[in-house]
Amino acid sequence: MPGMAHRFSIGQSFELRGARLRVAGLFRASDKSRENAILLPLGTAQEIFDMDGELSDIFVTVNSEDNLESVPAEIRNILLKAFQ
Repeated sequence: MPGMAHRFSIGQSFELRGARLRVAGLFRASDKSRENAILLPLGTAQEIFDMDGELSDIFVTVNSEDNLESVPAEIRNILLKAFQ
């Protein structure tokens, strides 16, 4: 949402496609192109954008090369729980 990154504060509410959302946290991205982003729980995003049961994007950051092997299983577990 271009131009909106610095307008919000924690606890503030705003409307997105008819849904009332509350800012739970703020982040500063190292990549300036990602600073104007809103992160939503997957279920909330699916509901707002009429995409129930659909997955459009997933971004994963691994904190250590030692953890790479466990990532696919962890993602699978998270998705299974989300869609039960």
